[in-house]
Amino acid sequence: MDEVESLISGDLKSKDEFTRLEALKVLVKTKDGRAVEPFCAMLFDDESARIRHNVAYVLGRIGDIAAFDALVHALDEKNEADWDDGFNIASSACWSLGELGNRRAVDPLCRLLDSQPDVNSLIPRSASTALGKLGDPRAVPCLLRTYEFYYEDAWDWQIPTGVLVADALGMIADKRSTQPLIDFLDTGIQRYIAPNADIHPGEAKMMGAVAEALGNIGEPRDRGHPGLQPAVVRLMQVLDGGWHDGYQARAGAAWALGKLAPFITRKGHIRAHATNQLMAVLGYPDHWEVLANTVWALGEMGDERALPQIIEALDEPVWVNEETWRGEHVGRNPTRKNAVLAIGKMPSKDAV
Repeated sequence: MDEVESLISGDLKSKDEFTRLEALKVLVKTKDGRAVEPFCAMLFDDESARIRHNVAYVLGRIGDIAAFDALVHALDEKNEADWDDGFNIASSACWSLGELGNRRAVDPLCRLLDSQPDVNSLIPRSASTALGKLGDPRAVPCLLRTYEFYYEDAWDWQIPTGVLVADALGMIADKRSTQPLIDFLDTGIQRYIAPNADIHPGEAKMMGAVAEALGNIGEPRDRGHPGLQPAVVRLMQVLDGGWHDGYQARAGAAWALGKLAPFITRKGHIRAHATNQLMAVLGYPDHWEVLANTVWALGEMGDERALPQIIEALDEPVWVNEETWRGEHVGRNPTRKNAVLAIGKMPSKDAV
């Protein structure tokens, strides 16, 4: 009998919760398919919410499609009564279904989202992320409804629920999302249209994520669609927002304009206006993320009028040693790197 079989027949059936948990940790490292069946049984039979929560998670780590039905069934454990010291089985099951990558999970995940779980639950967050990973356009209507439902809820999270929903829409990159995302941006712009308005940090993050989603989706050239101009106009309005705070929205808008640059004709006025707005931001960057993204976007625009300001960005500090608004640690200042890349994008040899 090898170690896997020994753990399955022994420690995994122990009456001691800690022993079962340790056996679980060892087995998941092996990624041995023989553990999937007993894990699926524990997902429903184990008396410990801690164990069931961890089982739902490790089934995604193992990645065996044999766990699919059990994980879908575990989505039903979504009520507050199923919480035990912060453990939530359905949330872990959502994550694992995203890891399995089988698009049959789209319908049950959408039904779960449409059931409108408690705003403080992890479920809408993990379900939205899973749908983004699956990348199935069928999830778009559900995700749009979810964004609207949680619009002003959970703003106190470091990463609001709406950010994860917008990220998922950007990952799916379905053109049908373009107009609703533009409308979401417009809602935020209109809310803070007053000069020097104090934008809520949670909404600024959501607007930044929506902007990035528009950048990931690209140009909507579907028949009857107004094209790229409405999105670019809204992004420029976000950059122009005279808010006391809200750098997260501006950082996302600058990045999105850079992503959309290949779709904007070089001879059109929209490209010139976008470049002008990006250049104006360099005059009053309120955060290193805004500066870094703006410099990169100007390089994508390829307008040599911005070259002097891009060159000035080479003098930015070498280190920032801070976290992005998404919580990712950054050591070296990306502004300097982006400035070098931007200079290389310029058509004139004078840039060198």
